[in-house]
Amino acid sequence: NSGIQAVVQVLTATDPEAAYTWAAQLPEEEQARSLRSLFLRWFRSDPERVMELVEASPLKEEDKEHLRMRARFDPRRGDGRRLAMDMHRNPEAALKQLEQFPAGREREHIRKMIESRIERNQVDRGLRSEIWRQARSDPKAALARLDDLPDGETKESLRVAIERQLIEKEPRRALDKVKVLPEGAERDREIRMHLRSVLRSDPQVALELAELASERRREAEVTGVFRSWLRTDPEKAKEALRKSSLPEKTKSFLVPAGE
Repeated sequence: NSGIQAVVQVLTATDPEAAYTWAAQLPEEEQARSLRSLFLRWFRSDPERVMELVEASPLKEEDKEHLRMRARFDPRRGDGRRLAMDMHRNPEAALKQLEQFPAGREREHIRKMIESRIERNQVDRGLRSEIWRQARSDPKAALARLDDLPDGETKESLRVAIERQLIEKEPRRALDKVKVLPEGAERDREIRMHLRSVLRSDPQVALELAELASERRREAEVTGVFRSWLRTDPEKAKEALRKSSLPEKTKSFLVPAGE
């Protein structure tokens, strides 16, 4: 029997169907132990097949119920998938939805997770509002306070919004941020993120920022700056355009001859 158990252990990771066939040759008590380990691991990749086999297996009823509960709460399937999505998007709705699931250890564990998320969100919402109010008058101080928030999408979106406010007030901050980045996709993303804010406050700095783009993106970014600048301050824009390194064909497109 020890030889069969060893075969089952090896096959569990690579061929669970074969492992199940081998486990069926064991005496009932040993078979139940082997199948419990097999089913728990196999469930990660093929929960439907596992649940087909569970009911007829010699597993203890509490082990069967544990697997049934895992199937009900499986975030890849049906109600479990909807519950998992709501836990992130709308934990209050997830808490109500949880009442539809049978009582048990699994439901209690998930209930505690959801309640913890709701509590954290309430704290986060108050702190977010406070930081955002502060950002309107003192964006530098607000940016420093972001460390009080947990990492995640909320913190990152606030960081981007506050940095945009800072850059509108101090456009050269964008140049300082971009210059330290290596030329390539990351630098180009950072330029696109700040270019519009800088354009509103200082088109000349926006032009310098656009010129830091990669060779592949530079002409398009610089051309975009001149298009906006020509609408807001055509005389200064034309003067800068004459001195720019844009191809003559592009310059003529932006400012046709005689204008």
